[in-house]
Amino acid sequence: MESGSQASPKDAPIFLALEKRIQDGADAKEWARLRARQGLYLTRTAASDEAAGIPDEIRARFAGRESPDVFFWVWLLEGVSGFFRTATAQDLDRILRAHAAACTLGDRPLQQYAAAWAAHLCFAADDFAGMARWLAASGLHQAELPEAACRACLVVAAACQTAGDDRGSTVWHGRAREIARALGDRASLIASVENRAIMRLNRLWVRGFLGDFVASELREVEIELLGGQGYERATGTEAMAAEAPVLRARIEVLKGRHAAALKQLESMRSTPHGDDPSVVRAAHVMKPWLQWKDGRRDEALAGLAALDPGVIDALHDDDAAVCWKMMHDLDQALHGGRRSADYLRRSDAAHGRHRACADSLLDVLKSGGLLQAPESSVSLGSS
Repeated sequence: MESGSQASPKDAPIFLALEKRIQDGADAKEWARLRARQGLYLTRTAASDEAAGIPDEIRARFAGRESPDVFFWVWLLEGVSGFFRTATAQDLDRILRAHAAACTLGDRPLQQYAAAWAAHLCFAADDFAGMARWLAASGLHQAELPEAACRACLVVAAACQTAGDDRGSTVWHGRAREIARALGDRASLIASVENRAIMRLNRLWVRGFLGDFVASELREVEIELLGGQGYERATGTEAMAAEAPVLRARIEVLKGRHAAALKQLESMRSTPHGDDPSVVRAAHVMKPWLQWKDGRRDEALAGLAALDPGVIDALHDDDAAVCWKMMHDLDQALHGGRRSADYLRRSDAAHGRHRACADSLLDVLKSGGLLQAPESSVSLGSS
């Protein structure tokens, strides 16, 4: 990259290869397929807004004459784009429609690709039985489309990490990384590094507040995160720009540097949006806690008064456990402990749910044979 040039997600080898095939004169159906695949890449980068408009672009070209193979790509992109926009599984139905279209076509590679993304959204919704069922249908690392294999490996890796199986997470993330590197898929390459680091940081974050924080891991996690974020900036990917200051703030808190952590959060908007990831919404509870820790009592009081505790109930259980503990600390310090017992009870309950969820996930991974190490060879067929 030349000095002073502006990096773009469209510089990724996977995107450029698809663009070349479009420019070489693809027919209408092939153009739709290639354009949707570009969108599936862009939606995982800083160019997600452009990706969200591609389904309408395809529909406009076909003007109601779409066939099942075109509908497959439109529905798949809509489902994946919706997931990355909202961080929820509310658009799973679009991916299930895509899978049904692939079944109508009798196209096994497309069935596997839709199944891999369905597994991802089921995992995000804590539907672990559904996740395992769709992973089995995806072909895992042996899926015929490399993109499907890469996505399935990332899902298993994230599930292993969540369940506390660090070895399995390392192996499956490594397999995803091999495939992503061969594809030129920078977004998946970054995910294979950052996802693991973020989930490890989340575990340290919960432990730091609830009793058994192991400080020796923190530096390693910090290096992984900084490396991933640096690669994001260098390639123009930056899909996690909203989360970056929060993650950095969490690291500073675990180091005991509350003023530095607060500075990281000052660039955030003042009120959370419902579509924000849980980690970002949780930061709005973290901010008054940090103000109190930094000796800014009046600001902490004002922030606490403006905070709707109901926001915490909508967070992931690990984030909620920490936030209720922060509310306990604030109530003890600023309000004489009027509600601290209730807040502590809520924190314990959320932490219990989080641990039960991880245990349930581990059982599903074991019963589905998903803790076995995948093959390491990479074979990219036609796609």
